[in-house]
Amino acid sequence: MPKHLTQQTKITRTNNRAAGATTDLDGAAWVDMAGFDGVRAVAILDDVTATSALSLQVLQADTAAGAGSEVLAGSAEFVAGASDADNKVIVTDVLRPSKRFVRTRLKRGTANAVVDAVLLEQYSARDEPTEQSASVLSVNLLTDPAAV
Repeated sequence: MPKHLTQQTKITRTNNRAAGATTDLDGAAWVDMAGFDGVRAVAILDDVTATSALSLQVLQADTAAGAGSEVLAGSAEFVAGASDADNKVIVTDVLRPSKRFVRTRLKRGTANAVVDAVLLEQYSARDEPTEQSASVLSVNLLTDPAAV
């Protein structure tokens, strides 16, 4: 029987809205990957100035305090044109990170980039249904819904 994606995925908002700047945005906390096979980082952009260089990285560590952390190779990168990055998303997807804890880092360089939010979506949960993080207010699962 098909399952809802939400039952196999845990969503965590790691960063709130950030004003235009060229500073790096580190995720608010390290997220425990125990019980999940993969994690997808999604940076939701707002107004991005031309020439802004963006790189969405995922870091991994052995502990929740970030001890021995390292940036994973293969981050999603983009250099903005006149308005081609406005209101878009950048995604980095990691299958089977080798360490237990992960965190996002959105590198913003050269020119300003306003960010709406950064999300971490842990997927392929070994225990379902998945309990959502405190940053998720409500989940509604519909199967063969009637039209309104």
